[in-house]
Amino acid sequence: LTAAFENLDRLARSKRGADGSKDAFLALFLTERQDCHYFRQLRSGSLKLAGDDYVVEQCSEKNAVVVKNGDGKALYLFAGRQIATAERLEVLALTIDGDIPDGGKTTDVIKKIISEGGVPVLPWAPGKWFGDRGKIVSAILDSMSPGQLLIGDTSMRPLGWGEPLIMRKAARKGFKTVAGTDPLPFEGEENIIGKYVTAFNADFDVKKPVSNLRRLLSGSAVEISRAGRRSCPLSVLRRLWLNRRRKA
Repeated sequence: LTAAFENLDRLARSKRGADGSKDAFLALFLTERQDCHYFRQLRSGSLKLAGDDYVVEQCSEKNAVVVKNGDGKALYLFAGRQIATAERLEVLALTIDGDIPDGGKTTDVIKKIISEGGVPVLPWAPGKWFGDRGKIVSAILDSMSPGQLLIGDTSMRPLGWGEPLIMRKAARKGFKTVAGTDPLPFEGEENIIGKYVTAFNADFDVKKPVSNLRRLLSGSAVEISRAGRRSCPLSVLRRLWLNRRRKA
């Protein structure tokens, strides 16, 4: 949370000028694995944040909470899930906290997310958009309409790695691309949270943050851009190596 406040606030200032961040809406999406339920625990009060610097406040809509730091700045934290599909792809489910099991067909998982009111994202990942899996992603884009699905970019796509062909195809067809840091689960990754982000310029209704954000992400009226910086190639290799060592 400390890194998120600092990194997001820094990016907001760079986008809007020296004093622009004071009105910026700062938010994080969780994309939790099947074995993780931290958002649920945080909202219920069973998970307590360490120290006295943070206060968690409930929102009127169940899939978001507000975390305030010692300076009174607010960070909206949204529920989200990460689902591993039968085709060895990943689908992210933004703004919902339902238990969608791993192992389903990618198209079925996307339809399930939409039926529950969430925003599905197909994220790029190293090696996962090549070969047969790339053909599956391309076919999904051909079968769906912009507004039903987002494409996900990540800091794991190294600097200097050009925009993938499928990502360019999605842009031509009108699909929006959102960006995220995609931290891996080992020590040190918490420091990069909020360094590669999704940005947009729009009024935000804090009384209905979930409904409002779903409209902004799925609608065509608001332009979405990517801000911040992806990891350099050596950093990506190091992160992948450390993650593999952790699994071993």
